[in-house]
Amino acid sequence: MALTVEGGPPWIVANGLGVAGTPASGTAGNFTVRYAVRDLYDLSSVTNEFILQVVASGTPSVPPALAIVSTNRYTGSVVTFTNRPPFLAKSPNGSNSFTMRYYYKTEASFAWPGIVNPPAVGAIVPYLRPIDPATGAYVGD
Repeated sequence: MALTVEGGPPWIVANGLGVAGTPASGTAGNFTVRYAVRDLYDLSSVTNEFILQVVASGTPSVPPALAIVSTNRYTGSVVTFTNRPPFLAKSPNGSNSFTMRYYYKTEASFAWPGIVNPPAVGAIVPYLRPIDPATGAYVGD
């Protein structure tokens, strides 16, 4: 990831995925800072803005680290990601993630006890059968 800073006071510079700088004396006020985060692999980017408030005296304040809480809709597990770029600040869904299903192709030597009409040789068979969310039972034989 690469961060670039656009706008804002000239003493603001990119520092990793954050910004840093020391204002000159008498530089109190509010500054709109625009920053862009760019993925160095696929070159996608996102641009956001924030208001930087510089005060003449007082205790410095820093916003908390970015934390994204994501719930897996299939397992119900909850994971908190921290220090991730803003364009990943969404829970996974069908348009920004993917799921995997494992399968194998049947062979003539496979045994199918209790199955009257087993799948044909070369048929794709799921390795892990899907679970019916309404009943919690496995789908299929």
